Amino acid sequence: MHMKIGTVQLHVKYTDEQLASLIDHRIDSAPAGEGTGFKEIVTFILEQANADKMFDTVDGTSFQWMELVRPDIRRVNAIIAIELREGRLMVDFDTDHYATRDVYFIRP
Repeated sequence: MHMKIGTVQLHVKYTDEQLASLIDHRIDSAPAGEGTGFKEIVTFILEQANADKMFDTVDGTSFQWMELVRPDIRRVNAIIAIELREGRLMVDFDTDHYATRDVYFIRP
């Protein structure tokens, strides 16, 4: 097995529909009334993509730290924007409730 050291930007091979399903799953897995941070969503997508082998990489390669490439971040942003616009999601503006600085989303 080959390990890449440092942070590696990776493209996920999920379709937009698959990404939307992963985002919904992560948000819906939060306890009732609790938000899910954007960083948590992205981390969940990376972990799932790693488990599902959905990266454009050489087989047998593992990574010390991963992040999504900018175009995939924009796809996640667009999916969340659709959910916000259609009223299936809202931003939790209660910044005192959460321990980290992030944007949190909750179900209405």
